[in-house]
Amino acid sequence: MVQKRGEEKKILFVLCSLPQGGAERQAIYLVKGLSDAGYEVELCLYSNQTTFYHKLLNDYNLQVVQNKNSSKFSKITFLISRIRSFKPSIVITFLPHNGFIVRLLKCLGIISVPIIYGIRNTYRTRLSFNYIVDTILGKFSVNIHNSNSSLGQSRSRNSDLYIPNGFEEKWSNIEKSAPTPGVKKFALIGRITQQKNHLSVVHALKAVRARGYKNFKVYFYGDTSDERYCALLREAIGRSGLSGKVKILGKSDDIGEVYASVDCVLIASVHEGCPNVLFEALLSKTLVLISKKANQGNFVCDKSSLIYENSYQLEKFLEEIIKGKSFKCLIEKGYRLATTEYSLEKMIGAYANVVERLLK
Repeated sequence: MVQKRGEEKKILFVLCSLPQGGAERQAIYLVKGLSDAGYEVELCLYSNQTTFYHKLLNDYNLQVVQNKNSSKFSKITFLISRIRSFKPSIVITFLPHNGFIVRLLKCLGIISVPIIYGIRNTYRTRLSFNYIVDTILGKFSVNIHNSNSSLGQSRSRNSDLYIPNGFEEKWSNIEKSAPTPGVKKFALIGRITQQKNHLSVVHALKAVRARGYKNFKVYFYGDTSDERYCALLREAIGRSGLSGKVKILGKSDDIGEVYASVDCVLIASVHEGCPNVLFEALLSKTLVLISKKANQGNFVCDKSSLIYENSYQLEKFLEEIIKGKSFKCLIEKGYRLATTEYSLEKMIGAYANVVERLLK
């Protein structure tokens, strides 16, 4: 159990909104864990955008306030109002747009308390907008990376720390569905954006199918608000002759059912932090096929997951899975890795220690 802390210490957790996403779920887990540890925690959603995780928020009975005004100007005024009325001892936030606004308010003197900023992804390059912003505003926060790869990109900031994501034990209680005879099912789970690199999977599947491997179904789950990329993806699927094989299914209310029903989870991202999908799949004893770029944090090795570096290796692994090759030993080792190294309690305890250190 996480040690109980002083209840007089107040934490304001700031997010723009709660769409379906790994960072958002990790934020909810952290708000719940810090609340259980004895802090008074308020989750402030400064935009009036749709909240996907209503059920999780209700189950956890969290203290949540959300902006009801639709104007862009109201976002900042609402956030400033909550800061002044709640009077937090510390502010925590995740994701670049939130980190930019919160640390800018610190720079302007509107926030006077310590800030913890969670960096959830590696930087594509040191010339990227997010890297430049974090370099300029990094001194106004303690920056916590969920992967060693992004921490390594920020070596100049001595206050930066590494705390990987934590995961609920419930994923290990998922009962696998009976497999569909003669058909292998794959899922790629995450926001349907260029970062997740669905197009590389489509191109690989086209090549695999052309070589006679046709007994597969592939499902893309995730937020589809990036309409331009989704249109490109649909066009690529149709042009490749895969309309009957590859489906864009959008958001899923129960990701656990997805893990239960597929033979393999694909992670093809061009960059990642500490991907929730990776460890949830491992905990549910689902085979993971992941790109080397998505595994920059070296969370898994080739003894616990299938890791590919290029399109040739991706096609090779897809063919092996479709042909029915057994990866039972790999799946078991991946499960043991996830259960021993990436517990939710471990993550919450690490964040609580940082909070205590900042408030001394």
